[in-house]
Amino acid sequence: MVFSHVGGNLDLRGATLANLDLSGASIAGDLRLGGAHNSAVWTGKSGAPGTLNLHNTHAGNLMDAIDAWPAQEQLHLDGFSFYHLGGFEGETEPVMRSRGMDWWDNWARLDPKYSPAPYAQLAAALTSAGDRDAADEIRYYGRVRERETENGFSYIWSGALQYVAGFGIGTYAFRVLYWVVGISLLGALYLRTRVQGVRDENHGFIWCFGASLSRLLPVIEINQEFTEFFNDPKRERLTGWQSFIFSVIGIVGFLLAAILGAAVSGLTQSS
Repeated sequence: MVFSHVGGNLDLRGATLANLDLSGASIAGDLRLGGAHNSAVWTGKSGAPGTLNLHNTHAGNLMDAIDAWPAQEQLHLDGFSFYHLGGFEGETEPVMRSRGMDWWDNWARLDPKYSPAPYAQLAAALTSAGDRDAADEIRYYGRVRERETENGFSYIWSGALQYVAGFGIGTYAFRVLYWVVGISLLGALYLRTRVQGVRDENHGFIWCFGASLSRLLPVIEINQEFTEFFNDPKRERLTGWQSFIFSVIGIVGFLLAAILGAAVSGLTQSS
């Protein structure tokens, strides 16, 4: 079954469909796949799973139900766009949104071929509805999905952006704080237990944490005492190996700052 243009609503609730091609279709009102009582059923006469093609389809509103979609690999979403979640009947936008963004990520993954369109459309619809946190979450899922299509250096770089700074998306960007605190704690533990100069001067763990944090963030002078402690050319407080370890921590600090800067610049958010 093929449609090219639908002036009002396209109501498929309760229909049993083996194959529906809506590629390029424009639906001015609701695309109704499911509601409170019935949903579209995607199966052929022989029991084979039915297919829904929404390639370059535009709908004013998307109204569905959890069980309204075809099986895995039977949905095609490249270029699919819509303005709002929820129509005027059946499940409303708050109900659809309450499924969680992991559900919508799985919905987008029903299409085996990655496309940024469904993630971008969901983010736009959620932003329009005033739920920026959910919009950020689905954008993040979209970037994770995009990374799965990459390889080589791009895959490694995207991994750094994901795990260090959450691609710079919303509160995910604060993920870098876990790295800062974790590395600073490890450095403080090493200072307190392994560096003789610290024990000789009887510095406590809080001092060690501040010194380690200062070394991790070398562009910020937290306390001049910390800076002077690591400035030890005569190796009176630190051995050569210990000085090397904290030099590496300083380099890691620059890398974390560079990754965070690249992430929040927006240059990495392509979906």
